[in-house]
Amino acid sequence: MTERLTLSGQLEISRLVYGMWRVADDADTTPSHVQAKIEACLEQGITTIDQANIYGDYGAEAVLGAALKAAPGLRDRLEIVTKCDIVAPIGKYADRRVKYYDTSAAHIADSVEAPRRSHDGPSADRPSADPPARSADGPS
Repeated sequence: MTERLTLSGQLEISRLVYGMWRVADDADTTPSHVQAKIEACLEQGITTIDQANIYGDYGAEAVLGAALKAAPGLRDRLEIVTKCDIVAPIGKYADRRVKYYDTSAAHIADSVEAPRRSHDGPSADRPSADPPARSADGPS
């Protein structure tokens, strides 16, 4: 069993976190295949899933959502942590010219609520904003 970390009085996560960055890039994105990955994590005590709306060209949330929708009760066994402030010229933002960070309250609220509205994605337990990437020359 993986050790758990208490972040606050009511927020606990597994010490190891499973990242969903490439879940939409897998050759098999069927709900049963994604469920098998999640079940393998749970068997090892990994209950926290890392997600972001940008993952999979903005498609990974729908892949995860389909798996959770097909397996009632699976969502209740997970903590989902997500990030949502990167706007990149791919997927649903393909019309944008450059990547930028939108930390406005409206964008963050929409990013958190969009999966719930569409019923294609999971609701997050802990949304956050990615800090802008930094290099020796400053923000990228």
